[in-house]
Amino acid sequence: MNNYKNEKSIILLYNFNNDDRTTQIRRFFTKKKIKVKTIQSPDFLQPVGYLCEIPQFSKLSVFNLGNNFSDEMIVMYRLSDELLDEFLQFFKDNSIKPVDLKAVVTIINQNWNSVQLHNALITERKK
Repeated sequence: MNNYKNEKSIILLYNFNNDDRTTQIRRFFTKKKIKVKTIQSPDFLQPVGYLCEIPQFSKLSVFNLGNNFSDEMIVMYRLSDELLDEFLQFFKDNSIKPVDLKAVVTIINQNWNSVQLHNALITERKK
């Protein structure tokens, strides 16, 4: 069982509209005292670890000149298994349209940028 009580959890949201569904998602995490960050395309080439504020990562001097994607993606960092289950149940209980592209930050993908993570999730969905 993961125990992240004393460590900061973060949720990254990509390409979410400012609609009721997004408000509900943000409210769910805010009630759980979890930081929610909206990631914009200029930061899509930064390491996921940097975006999740992992101390050993720093901002890269890169400019995003068209490496974008438009579908929604949610990235979860340091969520307990229980909270992850609760979040997925929250969608069902409230009849909220699910987010197709979801990822949990791992030791591997924390080094990737958002475009690489997005492409890996798309590839995985096609299998």
